Amino acid sequence: MVLATEKFKSVEELINSKIYTAGYLAKEQPESEDERRIRFVISSEKVDRHGEIVKQDAVEKSIKDFSANPVSLAVHLHSSSTGRSTVVGSWDTDSYKRYKTYSEMDLIFAKDVELAEEYFKLYSQKHMRAVSIGFYVRDAVVETVRGVKVYVITEIELVEISCVAVPANRQALQKALDAQENEGSISQLIDERVSKLEQRFEEKFEELKMLICDPDSLVEGDDDTDDEFEADDSDGTNGKGGVNDYISAIDSIIAKQRAAD
Repeated sequence: MVLATEKFKSVEELINSKIYTAGYLAKEQPESEDERRIRFVISSEKVDRHGEIVKQDAVEKSIKDFSANPVSLAVHLHSSSTGRSTVVGSWDTDSYKRYKTYSEMDLIFAKDVELAEEYFKLYSQKHMRAVSIGFYVRDAVVETVRGVKVYVITEIELVEISCVAVPANRQALQKALDAQENEGSISQLIDERVSKLEQRFEEKFEELKMLICDPDSLVEGDDDTDDEFEADDSDGTNGKGGVNDYISAIDSIIAKQRAAD
């Protein structure tokens, strides 16, 4: 694997060079009468096989200028040797959505165009699943990620987003697709689970407040209440446990209060 830190000897060499990074099919597809629209994760903050990370702030800031010519090409080809167009369709920049560590956007495939029809069928049948953004690096820094030096790209000029069979980040692509078949991308899965735990904690806390209006209404003799909020340290978190520990403790207090009532 050739890392960007090996390909480019300095950040100065990286800046203004053209780079390609991976994207993939999004789990949730748009509900639209336009049957030639497919949604993709166009970029994510994964270390690609070239040793680069593209910050999503950089992608988001580039969309406005990209909207003037939101072209989708076949495998980054600006032209063909026969003179045929390499344009597959255009990206709907109004559909762009930024998440914490990735970005999504819809690709609208051209109608009555042989090349576009070919790619649309391949994506629809999921024989192809990847896309790749082509951009010029305008600013970047070197950081160490898991003991390896990588280029973190902080500003880009987005030029095109291509249909490709093999993206720059094959490993990240496969992991994301595996997760998509079940509950979405890895980042989505983490966000959803954290959100659910927080919601459960808030619900239990509100229920506890309703049952216990003042300290005197606590179950008499229940002097081990504080102990119940001390999380099990078997996971090595120094007594901080997790949201589930606190939910269990609150459930226990609610049950005792109801029994007393």
